[in-house]
Amino acid sequence: MDRTGLDLWHLLRRLIWRVSPSPVRLITQRHEDPYEVWTWNRTRTLSELEEMDYDAIALNYRNFYDAGWRLFLSDFSNSGLYREMIEYGYHLLWGCVREAQEITG
Repeated sequence: MDRTGLDLWHLLRRLIWRVSPSPVRLITQRHEDPYEVWTWNRTRTLSELEEMDYDAIALNYRNFYDAGWRLFLSDFSNSGLYREMIEYGYHLLWGCVREAQEITG
């Protein structure tokens, strides 16, 4: 990836808006009360992903936000952490797409 500085920041900000709701949207396809799912925090969402055997998605979800925390602690100065978040976000999104396609056939 040839992006640096503010390019990475803007890319990540756009990605967060897609990553954050994607696991919730996936869970709502199988949960008996989709409206309730939208009230959950990340910890509950992560637990439910693991309970539903979406282990790879759960791992990328955890790693995405862990890298985000480490990026925050670096005062948003570590470009490697930007790239980590982008990578985890990418894999999480594709995992959600694949699983949703399995559900909808």
